[in-house]
Amino acid sequence: MIAITRLDGSTLVVNADLIETIERSGDTVVTLVSSTRFVVRESVEELIAAVVGFRAEVLLAAERYSQPAVVDRNPVPAASAEAAKVIPLGGPRRSDAD
Repeated sequence: MIAITRLDGSTLVVNADLIETIERSGDTVVTLVSSTRFVVRESVEELIAAVVGFRAEVLLAAERYSQPAVVDRNPVPAASAEAAKVIPLGGPRRSDAD
């Protein structure tokens, strides 16, 4: 959905997927697939940017929701988290040549 502003200043939110054409004929005219037309304050470039932004948000949301949820079946209890850390023993290794 994108917000558009009619010439009288009122705001209308339209489904960006239902926009058929955006034309500049003095004023900017948005035509929906239902043949409903709106004369708006935004420029053609502003409307294109709004539609691209809307579609980008849809794709990001779809990607977020399509990722499988990761469930840790064996979580390390907080109390033993320190014990689970690997601590190296001894100093640096010496080669046989030393």
